[in-house]
Amino acid sequence: PELAAMAAWRATRAVTRGAGLCASLAPLVRPARLQAPLRSFNRFVHQKGALNQVRAGWLLPQSPLVAVALVGFGGYLGADEKRCDLLVEYGKAALRAFRLLTCCISIAYGYKQAKRLDSHGAYLSSEEEKHKELQIEAGRAERARRQAVMDGVDAAEAEAEAARTRHAAMRFGEELAAKRVALEDSDNNNKTWHELHTRGAQKMLAMCLANGGIYVKLGQHIAQLDYIVPEPYTKALSALFRTNMTSPWEDVVKVIREDLGAEPEELFGSIERTPLASASLAQVHRATAR
Repeated sequence: PELAAMAAWRATRAVTRGAGLCASLAPLVRPARLQAPLRSFNRFVHQKGALNQVRAGWLLPQSPLVAVALVGFGGYLGADEKRCDLLVEYGKAALRAFRLLTCCISIAYGYKQAKRLDSHGAYLSSEEEKHKELQIEAGRAERARRQAVMDGVDAAEAEAEAARTRHAAMRFGEELAAKRVALEDSDNNNKTWHELHTRGAQKMLAMCLANGGIYVKLGQHIAQLDYIVPEPYTKALSALFRTNMTSPWEDVVKVIREDLGAEPEELFGSIERTPLASASLAQVHRATAR
């Protein structure tokens, strides 16, 4: 009897959850709601004079099987709570990946546009090509020197050529760097790039705060790379050392239940739901022992 009652309860819960899911998706499976956008798309296709053979009925199934499939999927999820939780976790992971992707694309697009509008790029392009050629020549001379040493022949001439090409590439590189710095400090070009760095840093900060967890930890690491990344990034991301989003109480209860095997009320005499502090991967709650 206990097994029968448990099976009946699970079946009832599955049907209830499936019905709730279908009720929430009901506007999507009504034929009228489905046919309206399909007909609009079909008219658009015919107006453009392409794909005239396309019919609205071919684009999306409108049979009752759609509703049946949704009921079955809802019952499948409702039969086991872990499936729903796993689906939610997959959705959250996909959302975090989407935030990361859009943030990187937005920042990269901004830099690409700025580089395209940079009037100094064309001026320095020929100089950079010459510097590249000098570096290639220096590398070729260095390989010839090593080969002469390995062959045991007189390498004095090869060593002199390697030193000459190496110093020529170094001098030209220093002159090119000086020209680049001088151009960046002129014509408000430095201000433009500073504003671009600031916008990119704010986007990255918002992404780290929204995703939380390991993203906050990575943002904190980037904030310490002041010898590599521009100053606006280190200044903006340093806020991650002071500001972190707190996890909801439901997540805290879930972690305690999974790690300690009991509810918080069973383990502690009292526990405050508001955390004392929150870091990138953990947060602190005040509690008293039983």
